[in-house]
Amino acid sequence: MAKDFYKILGVERSASEKEIKKAYRKLARENHPDVNKNSGAEAKFKEINEAFQVLSDPDKRALYDQWGEQFDKVPPGASGPGGYGGGIPGGVDLGDIFRQAQGGQGRAGVQWQSGGDVGDLFEGLFGFRKRGQGVPQQEPFRGQAAPKGQDVEQPVTISLSESVHGATRTFEFVLQGAHSGQTFPRKVTVKIPAGVREGSAVRARGQGAPGPGGGANGDLLLRVHLQPHPFWTRKGDDLHAELPISFEEAALGATVEVPTLDGSVKLKIPAGTHGGQNFRLSGRGVPKLKGGKGDLYFKTKIAIPKELTAEQQELLQQLNLESGAALRANLSARL
Repeated sequence: MAKDFYKILGVERSASEKEIKKAYRKLARENHPDVNKNSGAEAKFKEINEAFQVLSDPDKRALYDQWGEQFDKVPPGASGPGGYGGGIPGGVDLGDIFRQAQGGQGRAGVQWQSGGDVGDLFEGLFGFRKRGQGVPQQEPFRGQAAPKGQDVEQPVTISLSESVHGATRTFEFVLQGAHSGQTFPRKVTVKIPAGVREGSAVRARGQGAPGPGGGANGDLLLRVHLQPHPFWTRKGDDLHAELPISFEEAALGATVEVPTLDGSVKLKIPAGTHGGQNFRLSGRGVPKLKGGKGDLYFKTKIAIPKELTAEQQELLQQLNLESGAALRANLSARL
């Protein structure tokens, strides 16, 4: 059954490039094998990638809209889909071709020689040659450059540190062409730029599918996914983390040492700090691809000790009595 790439991405045939990208990113996140452990998720993820490969490329999309799933097998210069009287380069009529092979007369009134071979006709018209019993096979493209191979997308997972500082990584894949079904190995070494985000694509030029007729290889697009980190959470170019502080530090204030991407720094906690308050360190986040850095956020969490000495218990009881009395007095003043 022919695949409907628009239906796979859940968009209308009139969808804009922005709508197609938005739909793809949503479906890719939901069906990525590292996230979705359902048995059909990997196949669905490949199908989504295949649809996006075509619909995100204006030239491929135009051919797909005209020819359907077989667009990548269309001879160069073909003007429209099949049937007699259309779809052949240079305005040639398929009806004429087969009438010629049978010794008939073309529409233009030209008398064809009888006994012709359909393979001979295709060889003369389109640069095909015969093998075996007159079966036409395409030979290298004549008089024009062979088309470039398909771009292929492959998901890769990197650490948060690699996304922040950049890295050079080597990946090995056995890739499959989106339409040809052909498999081919690839070992690529790519430079991951500092600041690359979740869902970004790193392009490895010339590492995609081989081109037909000796054409150049397509490109390999490495779709980046970030491993979760036990301490940091990345949101865009900002980093977020939880900062545990003691009850005494929250009540009395303190200067504490906190980690950053560039080493530890001092952070002042003012007296009377509540749990859940955010403190921002400007310019201490992830490097931006176009320069500058994001920010670093710490959210306070007051750590309650599980065991107290007798002296600590006595002091806290006294503090509790005084604090409670002050709170109630403040309430009475408002009434």
